[in-house]
Amino acid sequence: MIVLVTFLIRTLQAAVDAAPTLLAGCFCAAFLHVVVGRSRLHAAFSGSGWQGVVKATVYGSLVPVCSLGVIPLLFEMRSARVNMGRIVAFGVSAPLLNPITVCYGLTVLTIPMFLTVVGCALLISISAGLLIERFSTESEPDSSALANPEDERHVHVYGLVRMLNLMIMTLRMLAGPALAWVILGMVISGATAAVIPADSLGHEMVHTNLWAPLLMMAAVTTQFVSPATGIMQMAAMEKVHWSLAAALMLQTAGVGLTASNLIIFSRVLGLKKMLVVLGMIFTLTLAMGFAANETLPRIPTDDDETHALDNLSQPFGTFSTIPPVMQIWASATTFSSEANAWALSLVLIGVVVGGVLRWRRIGLFLPEAVLQAKEEAAEKTRNNSFNRPLSPGILKGLGLAAATAGLLLVVYIYYPPAEEVFDEIGAIRAEALTAINQGQWGIAETRLSAWNQQLSKLKTSEMLRGRFTTEAREEAVRKLGLRLKEVQEAIRKNAAEEAKELSRDLFSMNSECRRIFLNQDTKTAL
Repeated sequence: MIVLVTFLIRTLQAAVDAAPTLLAGCFCAAFLHVVVGRSRLHAAFSGSGWQGVVKATVYGSLVPVCSLGVIPLLFEMRSARVNMGRIVAFGVSAPLLNPITVCYGLTVLTIPMFLTVVGCALLISISAGLLIERFSTESEPDSSALANPEDERHVHVYGLVRMLNLMIMTLRMLAGPALAWVILGMVISGATAAVIPADSLGHEMVHTNLWAPLLMMAAVTTQFVSPATGIMQMAAMEKVHWSLAAALMLQTAGVGLTASNLIIFSRVLGLKKMLVVLGMIFTLTLAMGFAANETLPRIPTDDDETHALDNLSQPFGTFSTIPPVMQIWASATTFSSEANAWALSLVLIGVVVGGVLRWRRIGLFLPEAVLQAKEEAAEKTRNNSFNRPLSPGILKGLGLAAATAGLLLVVYIYYPPAEEVFDEIGAIRAEALTAINQGQWGIAETRLSAWNQQLSKLKTSEMLRGRFTTEAREEAVRKLGLRLKEVQEAIRKNAAEEAKELSRDLFSMNSECRRIFLNQDTKTAL
């Protein structure tokens, strides 16, 4: 029964974690189809030798998607007949180097570890793309040969019609062929986690275990790990001095790859070539990981254990029956925010609406009046100085600035002010203490984990707002976090009385932590 329950929890967890970036991936793919067009998309990835691969890697780093959210983009690139080496370089770099990873990495990783992560991602993306181009027998078509005026008339519409077409295509993408591959990736991810015993990964990830990165590779290559979760797990592993090689493998194999991506690439390249590419990716990751183990400085800390990897395996406890739906939902969303749940709701609505659009064969709108007005306006303003096209460099710069600003805004929202963090903790605290008093240990543990996760946001939240934590704040957070871990350990040992005894001070400790943070904020403002 534990295997079935884990499968349900981890599959739902993958869906919740992937929802925001899946929406972003479908929107970006729709933008490429509606606004850019296949001929211009093909031209954007053109270039001789390594230039095209490097461009694909850079473009991938601008898109805020995960390894499942990138699948609609891969389909659109394939339809534009982009070289397969560049598609793979884009598909690997997008989840590993996207703005989410960069923003989170800069806030929670040490600078040496962050540079190692970025360097490894660049190395494997470019190397994989170049190796596949060496294998490839595809001829490079001329982008002008792809420009069929009848097929790309939608590129020339503008205004509200273009916005409507963008929305229609996004919905169609959500319900398109990529959906089956996304669901397959989630299901395989849940099935993989279901056969990994609880807490087994943590015991094997110690710094001295040379097999740790290989065990991590076996555990997460077919699992889905979101970019934000992967960075958080790496930061936790670095903090407790676990194997940095295993942490880097978690990033490469867990965040960068899923079973769906591997199957998609294998269908085009062939299994043998894909295994060679995969072997090269893992070899480079191992080399950089072991080098990081030996050279990077360790963070001074008293912690020697973390539960950051718990969501990659079976949950603690035993299940004789399938738990209620709300308990499964609580377990699956322990490490997620409310925004993920809303995003999943939008995805489900989009799949239904997109399915109706496909069933009714409702496509893009191409009003003849709009197309005719576009041609007349272009003719009138052909020599106008304000109608000169912007250079590719300016457009790329504007796109990069917009993507960076958008992701910074997302991170700023994810790390709200300390007062809002404590308001969220208040609701979680009530649920946790009620569950402990009523003996609902499964719910209690998930709420305690969520409580601890909210505490971890405080330091980054203060830094984003130009304030630095004091020793008093850090000590208050450390004591509260330690007590939360002690209660969790008691629950895992089935020590009910010990858990209740330890939890009695949680209310007062949380109130003291809140008082220290908010009072000092007031003094700083004055």
